[in-house]
Amino acid sequence: MPQNKKIKKVTAKQSGLLVQTSSKVLLCILTGLVVSIISVIVVWQQYSESLIRRAENISTLLDSRYITDVQETDGKSQEEMSALRRQLQKIHAVNSDANVIFIVDMDRNTEVSYVANSEPSTSQRFVPYGTDFLGASSEMKALFFSGNTYIEDPIHYANTSSVTSFAPIQDESARRVAVLGLQIGPGTYLAVIGLAAAIPMIAALLVALLFVLADSIRKRRQEHLMLRGELISIASHELRTPLTGLRWAEESLLKQKLAPKPREITENMHTSTTRLQESIEDILQLAHWQSGRKKSAGKTSVDMKKVIEDIFATSRLSASQRGISLELTGDWQSEPIINCDAGRMKRVFHNLISNAIKYAHANTSVEVGYELVDKAHLITITDHGIGIPQSEQEKVITGSYRASNAVSEKIDGNGMGLYLSKEAVLQEGGKLWFRSTEGKGTTVYVQLP
Repeated sequence: MPQNKKIKKVTAKQSGLLVQTSSKVLLCILTGLVVSIISVIVVWQQYSESLIRRAENISTLLDSRYITDVQETDGKSQEEMSALRRQLQKIHAVNSDANVIFIVDMDRNTEVSYVANSEPSTSQRFVPYGTDFLGASSEMKALFFSGNTYIEDPIHYANTSSVTSFAPIQDESARRVAVLGLQIGPGTYLAVIGLAAAIPMIAALLVALLFVLADSIRKRRQEHLMLRGELISIASHELRTPLTGLRWAEESLLKQKLAPKPREITENMHTSTTRLQESIEDILQLAHWQSGRKKSAGKTSVDMKKVIEDIFATSRLSASQRGISLELTGDWQSEPIINCDAGRMKRVFHNLISNAIKYAHANTSVEVGYELVDKAHLITITDHGIGIPQSEQEKVITGSYRASNAVSEKIDGNGMGLYLSKEAVLQEGGKLWFRSTEGKGTTVYVQLP
C-alpha cells in the first residue's frame, strides 16, 4: 500500500474515532441533563413534603393557650408574648436550618398580621406583634378557613428569597386560632436543589471523561500496534529476499550428488531456513492482524477435499519419515465446497496438519475428518501424540505459548500456530477449538459457515 494511502487510512480511522467519542460525550451530557431535571423535580417535591410535615409537627407542639389569650385580650400581655417567643425560640434551636419560625393571624378584614416570631427583639428579623404580613397570598389566607397545609415556592420578600411552609394551629377544641410559618432561607433550599442537579451531571461528566480517556488510550494503542506492525512488516520483507535466495541455493545443492556429510549439513541448513521462513510468515501475519489489517483477500468457492489432499501430498514425506500415515475420514465423498478465502484456509489447514504430524507419536496416524452439522462444515484434525496438559490448554490457544511437554521433548515450533489458525478461522466467520488428553493426542475442530 503506498504511503499516502496508509496515511489517509489512518486519518480516516482517527476521524471516525473522534466522531464516535464526540457522540458518546454528547449523549452522556444530554443524559445527565435529563436526569438532573428529573432529580430536581423529585427532590424538590420530597423536600417540600418534608417541610410541610415539619410545620405540622411544630404547630402541634405550641401551647395554643398563649395564642388564644393574645388574640382575645386587647391589652397585650408582655409575659404571654415573651412565653410564646421563648417557646418558638426553643423550637427554632432544634430546626437550625430555618431562617425564622413565626405565627400570623387574620382579622375580620382578612388582613394578616404577625403574632410572634422566634427571633429575639434585638434581631433584624424580629417583627413586633400586630405588624402586617406583607405579601400574604390568597392560598395562604385560605388556610385560616380550610385548615390545610401549604408551601410557597421561593418568593422574594424583604430583600431575600425564601421558601415558607404553613400549617394551621388549633386549640384544644380543634378550633383554628392562627397559622404557623416555617421559613427556609435561600442557602438551604438552593443547596438541596443544587446537590440534586449536580450529582447526575457530575456522574455524566465522569462517564464522558472515561469515554474520552478510553478512546484516547485505544487510539494510542492502535497507533502503536500499527507502527509496530509496519516495522515488523518492513523487517520481514527485508528478511524474505535473502532467505528465499538461501533456500533456493540449498535446494539446488541438494539436487546435486553430495557426499554424506556435506548432504547432512545442507539438509540441516535447508530445514532451518524453511523453519525460519515459516516463523517470519507467522510473525508478519500476527503483526498485520494486531495492527487492524484483517481483511480477507476475497472469498471464493473452494473444494476443501482437494485442499486437504494437496496438503497431504506435500506432507507425506515428513510424515513417512516417522511412520505416520495420513488418512481422510468421515463424509468426504460429498466433496464439500466452502465459500472462503482460499489462501487463508490453505495456510490454516497446512499449519494444523503439520502440527499434528509434528506432535504425533511415531508409527501412528493423522486423520482429517469432515461432516456437515446444522448446515455448517465441520473439519477435524486428529493426532495420536503427546497431547496438551490440561492446565496449559487455555494458554496455547490464546497466544504465543508452547506446552511444557512439547518443549521437554524438543519438538520444533514457535507456539503461534494454533493461535494464528484460530484468528484466521474467526476472520472467516467460523470457530476453532480443540480437545486434548496428555499422552494420548489432540483433536482440533474447525467449523466454517
